[in-house]
Amino acid sequence: MRLLCFLFINVLLGYSTSSVKGENLFQDKKSNLLKERLLSSRFHLYNGHQFLRSALLEKDTLNVVFFGGSITYNPGWRNDLEEYFTAQFPEKVICYHNKGIPSLGSVAHVFRYDSDVLSQVKPDILFYESVVNDRANAYPDEEQARAVESIIRRSIAVNPNMDIIMMYFADPDKLADYKKGRIPDEICLQNNIADHYGIPVIDISREVYERIQAGEFSWEKDIKDLHPSPFGQKIYSSSMKVMLDSLLLKGKYAATRKLPSSLNEKYYRHARYESVKNGKGTFKYEPRYIPDNGQPTRAGFTDVPMLVGEKPEEEFVYEFEGTTIGICYISGNDAGIIRYRIDGGKYQVKDLYTKYSDKLHVPKYVILKDDLNEGKHKIEVEIMKEKNEKSKGNACRIVHFLVN
Repeated sequence: MRLLCFLFINVLLGYSTSSVKGENLFQDKKSNLLKERLLSSRFHLYNGHQFLRSALLEKDTLNVVFFGGSITYNPGWRNDLEEYFTAQFPEKVICYHNKGIPSLGSVAHVFRYDSDVLSQVKPDILFYESVVNDRANAYPDEEQARAVESIIRRSIAVNPNMDIIMMYFADPDKLADYKKGRIPDEICLQNNIADHYGIPVIDISREVYERIQAGEFSWEKDIKDLHPSPFGQKIYSSSMKVMLDSLLLKGKYAATRKLPSSLNEKYYRHARYESVKNGKGTFKYEPRYIPDNGQPTRAGFTDVPMLVGEKPEEEFVYEFEGTTIGICYISGNDAGIIRYRIDGGKYQVKDLYTKYSDKLHVPKYVILKDDLNEGKHKIEVEIMKEKNEKSKGNACRIVHFLVN
């Protein structure tokens, strides 16, 4: 059931109108419009998190991790924050880790969190975003909630002193929701999780909307796209630095943080990748597969192991242990349609072609079955003769099995 949230801004979200250090740091070509601009602090939720734990630790090295989609992956606000942290902590060695991957949202993030982040680095500060791609990927609310809560809980479990900052970036869908007088569903969902775990939030989507309404700038001429212009990147980083300044002003003893009870008992506590090498059938295991149809690819999703089928009736069987099964696949202009069933049950159908498949081999993460009984299971997958009318083929190219 979709969440229906309406805007009672000052009460429901608890926006503050107080000024904090850094509010006037932002200068740009539109300074004449921004003299009376809305304060960024109005769009920050602290949820009881009043100081930056990492600043209080006697550590010589800090690991700052940026975890999200293309708005995280691309240069801009992230580089501004790197300069900010370097200036704030001149006595420390700060290691920056860009773990953004374009197109990916919360469901993808939770399954890649161990392999892409925690197996490589233990974050001291984690910047997390997924609301833009959660809408674009149309993940069900329940999957989003389980994924985001799992990321938060696993973060705190691995480092109780980790600073986690959740960010909500802007896109045309968010602005349209605000214009209708409602908070976007994915933001409602993440606000609930952030409040429960005491995670601070930077709601840039709301800030951009309100400042557009106030006549400070426009989406079309200034921000320009959900991948912001240089001007938009400065809007983003300026707001982030306002929150960070506030958190750094309030240093005190940081008591060890404890995990509260979970909001959703079925959060993806053991979400992980499993090797496609274990799929058995007429699909072919390719240790280093590179698509050869001339379409662009994404780093990490080409020249890697894949389980590949390209013809109707090619099939495989995969045995796994867990309560959730899904696939990470690449979807190009020849993506096909598969049918699958779990433990000999009724066949389900999945069209692998997407609205972006004509442009590149886009990575897609999809949960095929949730809420299985704990224990061992078997999934059977077959390529169907039917295909999407826009597709040039029947291909199914799987990069990872997704198991919880």
